[in-house]
Amino acid sequence: MKKKILFIIMLITILLLTFIIDYNCPFREYLHILCPGCGGRDMVVHLLHFEVYEAFMSNQLMFILIPTIILFLFIKYILKKDIKLPRITYILLIIIIIIFTIIRNIM
Repeated sequence: MKKKILFIIMLITILLLTFIIDYNCPFREYLHILCPGCGGRDMVVHLLHFEVYEAFMSNQLMFILIPTIILFLFIKYILKKDIKLPRITYILLIIIIIIFTIIRNIM
């Protein structure tokens, strides 16, 4: 029960901090490239306004990755199902993030 409450509090805190903190990405500010997370805050704002297309266009990777991670954490900690992902899953995720970063900075 404590883990469920802690999970909900952490999720609400992250969402609130997203709107309170005015954070400039160091990659974008100093290197003039978009990191994999750039546009994430705009994505959340658009989703809260039910602007799904604009949210997807803000950051396509986070649009898919965040719900997947939340679902994974929900299954693992709330439903208490032991999920073991093979090592190749993590390697593929890193490769996808790298390719996404390269493509979004080329375009």
